[in-house]
Amino acid sequence: LIIESVFAQNGRLMRYLGLPVSIPNLDDFEKTALERIRQITMPALFIHGEQDVLIPPTEAETIYENIGSEDKKLLIIRGGDHNTLMLVGLQQYFDAIKEFITGG
Repeated sequence: LIIESVFAQNGRLMRYLGLPVSIPNLDDFEKTALERIRQITMPALFIHGEQDVLIPPTEAETIYENIGSEDKKLLIIRGGDHNTLMLVGLQQYFDAIKEFITGG
């Protein structure tokens, strides 16, 4: 599983973006989402930009901390934002994917 610029909780992201959060049962939905994330046990690589203002890196960190996989890696690309991960960290980006795929 390889995920780039991921968010964990809709409500938290909506509040961060300044959007109205009046969705019924949102807390229950987010709790269920985290429970499902904990059930994922396949190897996982998360790639996120340190300067992402659309989806803050804390979202990737939340999923990384909650995923059930023991084989997991979180790559935060220094200086990268939501749209410039490969531009800023091209080598890091593809090195992480290559390492993840080849297991070494």
